[in-house]
Formats: sequence, structure tokens, C-alpha cells
Amino acid sequence: ESVSALDFGARGDGSTDDTTALAAAFDYAIPLGRPVVLEGDYIVSAGIQTYATGYRASGELHIVCKGRVTITVTSGATAFRELLYFHTAAENHGSISGGSLSINCNSKAASGITFRHDAASQGGTVNISCPVEVLNCVNNDATAPYENQAISVYGDYRSATIDHAPVDGVSR
Repeated sequence: ESVSALDFGARGDGSTDDTTALAAAFDYAIPLGRPVVLEGDYIVSAGIQTYATGYRASGELHIVCKGRVTITVTSGATAFRELLYFHTAAENHGSISGGSLSINCNSKAASGITFRHDAASQGGTVNISCPVEVLNCVNNDATAPYENQAISVYGDYRSATIDHAPVDGVSR
């Protein structure tokens, strides 16, 4: 069973700030291992899942894009560390599939998407099978600079497959 971000109040209309609704959809779906279905154009003003909220004992991050999906950080946002950070203590699985996903961090977020696990042994998979474009991952906050990363996979994963992933504008 999948979870639609629209069911959590997201509009996907390209003008409404969907940060809270997207965070609620992922908070619900990840522990259950259910895919989050995204459709439309989302505007966010902060991280959807951050280091503070994205760490869990277990779970899975699966995104299904219904058509062309965009996530854009507003130009007026305060610089922040990560847009979508998924991290578990146990082995986990993650995927992005369907249409396509374009993320524009708008030089406000240092990291686009992170998959991570801390399991002691090899396990889990990451499979990004649809086109994913990540743009402008730059954190300009001089007081707390972070590594700029578009798509990151940390941990001893059994496999990580990333197809069709153009990256542009990732710099310090």
C-alpha cells in the first residue's frame, strides 16, 4: 500500500509551501516501509527529513513519482543542511521510481537526498530507476558550512543502483 503526499495536505501546485505536509507523509510512510507517491510541483522552505528527524531505528524510503515531479526550495528560505535525509540503525532499503524527479536546492540546502544505515553487516539496497536531477546543492551559511552533496549513499549496502542522475551546481 502506498501513501499519497496529497492525503497529508500537500498541494503540489508549485505555489503552496508543502514542507509540513511532505514531512508528515514521509514520517508516516518510512517506519511502515510504504512508498510515498508524489505528483506535481512542490515548494519547500526547510528540510523535509533532516538529520534530527530523519534518523530511525528501522524503516524504508521509497518514492514513486507520478509523472514529472519537482521539489524546489524557496529562494527566501534560511540555508539548511539536508532536504531529504534517511538514516536507520538497521539495514534498510530505498528507491525512487516512476516518472522523474527534479530537485532544486536553490543554493539553500547542502544535501539533496541521503540514504544511510549503520548496520554492522552488509545489507539493504538503493535503487533509483527513474531520472533524478539534483540542482544547486550549496549551503551558503558561513557559520555552519556543510559538505555539499546531491545524492549520497552511506553504509555497507549490498547494492546501490543510480540510473539517469544528472547533477549540476554542487559546490562549496
